[in-house]
Amino acid sequence: MMLPCGTGLRGRRNRSTMQDDPKLEAGGAYLLTWKPDRFDLDLQWMIKQFKRGTLGTSEWATGTTKTMRLGAPFFFLRQGHDHPGIIGWGRICGSVHQQPHWDPAMAKAGKESNEVDVQFEFLTMPDDPKAIPRPLLEADRRTKAGKWDIQGSGTRLTAEVTNGVRALLQGRRVKMPSLNLDADAPWVRVETYSEGSIKQSLTTYHERNSKARLRCLQHYGCVCQGCGFDFGLYYGPDADGMIEVHHLRRISQATKSRRVDPIKDLRPLCSNCHRVVHLPGAKADPLPIPTLRAMVRRYGKHSSR
Repeated sequence: MMLPCGTGLRGRRNRSTMQDDPKLEAGGAYLLTWKPDRFDLDLQWMIKQFKRGTLGTSEWATGTTKTMRLGAPFFFLRQGHDHPGIIGWGRICGSVHQQPHWDPAMAKAGKESNEVDVQFEFLTMPDDPKAIPRPLLEADRRTKAGKWDIQGSGTRLTAEVTNGVRALLQGRRVKMPSLNLDADAPWVRVETYSEGSIKQSLTTYHERNSKARLRCLQHYGCVCQGCGFDFGLYYGPDADGMIEVHHLRRISQATKSRRVDPIKDLRPLCSNCHRVVHLPGAKADPLPIPTLRAMVRRYGKHSSR
């Protein structure tokens, strides 16, 4: 059903061309399911590779779903009687294609299964407090409309249910999927980007690199790293992705172009928190993010951190 791509253990064939999915609601997501009694997955090994950053792109069966939207999020649902629930999420990063069936008996009979390339952004054990138990998904008013006992993989979740799952994950301090990032962005880890060169317009400004911003949001999600505010959850899908990206080192002090690591040097901040970290003034260093979070914990009335 799923193996890291590039292992050479499974040969691909009949790969389809990338198509958009008109059935996926704006702001929605896919649900990929795993049934341990039918497919023996070494989850501990996967999590170990994920934490090391070496898991890479993987494949998963999509049931009868033959088209998926590139860049769309998916939630990973463990079925069965022991700890069923959502244990991961990630993004669709390839096309649906046909493979010899993941069930050896079906493959021996010449059957094929639909599978898609995916990249995990979060993965944990079923008994981890960050996982979302299926009973909670079925009971919470924000997610109960989802079909959480479904056995087939590749089903679609509405925007309402998707936002409900995101809210539950956010409450567990899990990095959140944002839904409106550039779907054509390459799903690869980029080390650094060049930005900060000075350009002359009506005024002098320091150039920002849009790819660095995108990679930062892919890593942290469109959630404020100071107060936990999520525009998409508060205002709805149309506002999803409305977040500012803060430079931990003030870019206005740069005298020439410099390399920027989007993971180490950038953080998503809401407009309010972004203003606060620059309280020391234009020529001073911004407040550290831990200091900002301490301010929110002490004074904020609606902090989720």
